[in-house]
Amino acid sequence: MTITWRRSGGLATAALLGAAIIASLAPSVRRTAAQEASPPDYSQLFDKRDVMVPARDGVKLHTEIYTPKNAGEPLPILLTRTPYGLSDDEKGFSRHLALYREMFAGGYIFAFQDIRGRYGSEGQFVMQRDPRDKSDPKSIDEASDTYDTVDWLVRNVANNNGRVGEAGISYGGWLTTMALLEPHPALKAVSEQASPADRATTFITTAPSASVTASNTPPSSRLQRKTTRLNFRKPTCSIGI
Repeated sequence: MTITWRRSGGLATAALLGAAIIASLAPSVRRTAAQEASPPDYSQLFDKRDVMVPARDGVKLHTEIYTPKNAGEPLPILLTRTPYGLSDDEKGFSRHLALYREMFAGGYIFAFQDIRGRYGSEGQFVMQRDPRDKSDPKSIDEASDTYDTVDWLVRNVANNNGRVGEAGISYGGWLTTMALLEPHPALKAVSEQASPADRATTFITTAPSASVTASNTPPSSRLQRKTTRLNFRKPTCSIGI
């Protein structure tokens, strides 16, 4: 389902949009809950590799890589970066895999990463870190960490096809959005969901003299949505997002 945000209509439009999103998600939520009740044995489906990916300033980012067993062709990589931990099960396999269970048959390498300063990763965590100063080659932000991660993955993960997608929800959606500020050439598709990047249009002010709507708070030009390939497995099949 495609939902277009119109820059008018105020709270009524926002309420209708929210209702539409909730209605569209409800079946998926029920399906995910059912899947969680009886998850597959991931150790039979994937070979796991636990690595520390170096960023340009020397900080290492904890990353788990899951490659399908007996893959018959080079596969694309789907990257998920999170501040919430990788939630490994009793066998050491990330429970985040359940989010992509319907994609297993399509053939993807999954990579999950603790962002800088969280859980297994080195460095200092900064909430919604500001974009870096590009005049300083050692400066970092979430875009540069994503760039360095994608670069490392396509160079070091066996049997990948050089094409990477990134997906995230909530803070993960913001991380995915920030990757578009400085995208690696191998990053072919993104799915940023429920991102809090534009707080002015995400939260409603209670100040009587202010009215915060999409019409009077234009988004940053740095965060404009880019056109890319949604289907990043096959270069001949593309759609603008």
